[in-house]
Amino acid sequence: MVLVTSSSIVLLHLKIVCILVQYIVKKFKKQFRDYLSNRQQYVTLADISSAYGKPTCGVPQASVLGPLLFLLYVNDIQNYSIESCVKLFADDTNVFEHFSLIFK
Repeated sequence: MVLVTSSSIVLLHLKIVCILVQYIVKKFKKQFRDYLSNRQQYVTLADISSAYGKPTCGVPQASVLGPLLFLLYVNDIQNYSIESCVKLFADDTNVFEHFSLIFK
């Protein structure tokens, strides 16, 4: 007779999730790297467009994966010990730094 408890079911589910995550990371690592690198973007305001620029951080805007990648990107940002004040709200992150200006 095999005794199945709720904790053993939870452990089995966690193991399955870990296996799936490892598989997804291995399978799609190159695709995600390509998706997040060598991007270009521009800004348009009142029918005037800027030159193309290459973003060095962040996630692609107006994409299906954007919201999920943003959550993965900033979800644990407040767990890092940094000297700055980090404020998260919806899809916006602000980092505040305190400094003094000294004029002579």
